[in-house]
Amino acid sequence: MNIYADTNILIAKYVPNDPFHKECEKISKMNNIKKIGSPITIVELFSTISRIYQKLKVQIDNSDILNKASRNEIITAIVSYILLDWNLTVPFLENENLVLVLKDFRIVMKKEAFLAATLAPFIQLKTLDNMHIAIAKRLKEEYIELDYFVTSDKGILNKRVIIKKYTEIEVVNPAEFIDLL
Repeated sequence: MNIYADTNILIAKYVPNDPFHKECEKISKMNNIKKIGSPITIVELFSTISRIYQKLKVQIDNSDILNKASRNEIITAIVSYILLDWNLTVPFLENENLVLVLKDFRIVMKKEAFLAATLAPFIQLKTLDNMHIAIAKRLKEEYIELDYFVTSDKGILNKRVIIKKYTEIEVVNPAEFIDLL
């Protein structure tokens, strides 16, 4: 089984008061589930960790070394730890451009951006959430069977029916995902 793991569930494992903390701990340890992310996931991890890393419950070996590390080294170590701890796969997407044709414009865009732009009027999500959905759609269509998009983002969860209509990807929260197993 393959899931697209939204950034928020990756982080929830290390935030004990997160409503899905326990479920995310369980999902991260499931070796029979392939957990997939994207370059957007990595960017979001760096952005989020840079703001909250001191609040996270992350046990990194050689923490005495981290005491001497720079802020950048600490953030990089935490992001690396999370990726390894979750055994997250970030598939390579071929660099493909498409042309978005508007009334008086022809705009060459990366395929994921093109998909996000064409999905936006229908699913009406925030930009990065829209990019995650577009990348998941491309992964499902061209690279790997995605069984679920697992997220705790209420905006995405509230649009799950329309997302499924346009991407054929089932959106679930971590508790729902565990119940499905």
